Amino acid sequence: MILDNQRNFKQYEAIHQGMRAAYDFIQRQDLETLEVGKHVIDGDNVFAMIQNYDTKSVDEGDWEAHKKYLDIQYMIDGTEAIKVANIEKMEVKQPYNNKDDYWLFTGEGDTITLQTGMFAIFFPEDVHKPGIQINQEAAPVKKAVIKILLG
Repeated sequence: MILDNQRNFKQYEAIHQGMRAAYDFIQRQDLETLEVGKHVIDGDNVFAMIQNYDTKSVDEGDWEAHKKYLDIQYMIDGTEAIKVANIEKMEVKQPYNNKDDYWLFTGEGDTITLQTGMFAIFFPEDVHKPGIQINQEAAPVKKAVIKILLG
């Protein structure tokens, strides 16, 4: 897992060929005005999901991981906590769904904070529980989740 500020994103381009397209997307000046939903960047290879929601309690969230896609979560506006853990420390709660590229887990992990202008990159071994409220107070966030096909 990587946690960093948007101004440093370019230094991670060597991770995967799709990172350049993700970087270009994040650099857009109009992310705040993009509509909620899927935005195709490079077909099924790179796409973004724009999300607007209120953060929730840690008990309401699900631990998730992905096999096919690298998961980049970029905070457009707001702050949320994200729980993180290595997949080897977790127990499978719901088997892998190949069609939607996710599986669910139970277990314990650490907490990171994602603030406006920050991003987190989750690899297949990085189980994460996003959208968690800070200080038990729900707050609105707008986030881009960018998916890069690993194949």
